Amino acid sequence: MTWMGKYLRLLRLQDQHFQFGCALAGGVYLSGHYVWIITWAIATTLISLASFITNELTDREDTDRFSWNKVHLRKGDKLNSTVVVLMWVVFVVNGLWLSWQLGVFIWGLAMLLIGELYSFKPIRFKARPGFDVLAQLTVWWWIPFIVPVVHFSAVGSVFWIFVAVMSLLIWGFFYPYQLSDFSADEKTGLGSTHIRLGMRQSLVFGLIFVAIGEFSYFYLRMWSGQEWSLVFALICLVSLVCYLFWLGMNKRANQETSMQRYVGIMKPVSWLMVPYVIWWLVK
Repeated sequence: MTWMGKYLRLLRLQDQHFQFGCALAGGVYLSGHYVWIITWAIATTLISLASFITNELTDREDTDRFSWNKVHLRKGDKLNSTVVVLMWVVFVVNGLWLSWQLGVFIWGLAMLLIGELYSFKPIRFKARPGFDVLAQLTVWWWIPFIVPVVHFSAVGSVFWIFVAVMSLLIWGFFYPYQLSDFSADEKTGLGSTHIRLGMRQSLVFGLIFVAIGEFSYFYLRMWSGQEWSLVFALICLVSLVCYLFWLGMNKRANQETSMQRYVGIMKPVSWLMVPYVIWWLVK
């Protein structure tokens, strides 16, 4: 691996579409304030880049040593600490500065703190059941999406129900990303939600999330007025079927292998959601 390749891998660029797309979705929900929205999406991504640096540096000491996913840095990869610190500072300063310019500095700071504490020992939300789920939803979905909508409009129960239902779908869709690394997390004694629950209970947990989310979405006709969200709800039906398929498997090794294939397919699909949301933003 080239020296530049190691630093690019440190940033996990292939995972920066989560908060970026959700921030843009806030603009679609608002139907306006597009310059502000794009700037906010950039700010959240800069903050996320800093958090992923901390995540990679922490996880390569334990969980990533056993991970199947080659995207991660390994413990033996040599990095210049001065360069790493400089990168982290640049991303944090610029992300928080943009948040301040937009008048939402406190939310940018909150996103940074939660993102850092997700990995930073000894707190490390990633290793604490329940907190790992809440932290990821907060930095991927809640802060990026909710902040612009609340900043520019008065919201009522309809909005919060929409956020709650989409939270169920989003986590149900991405939960297999965690489960695909079950053995690696178990070997390092990580106390994450999926490790505490065990594989089967975790699959039931994810299935319940998706099932309730899908039922609520279509029963409440949430696509009405927010048509852009329908595609994601339909994609999550695939996740629902996959959970049932995995629950029917007897061997955990087969479940993990299948979920790793799921990640390999669904991650590129989730990348496509960004241009899709941009299309809704500008059309």
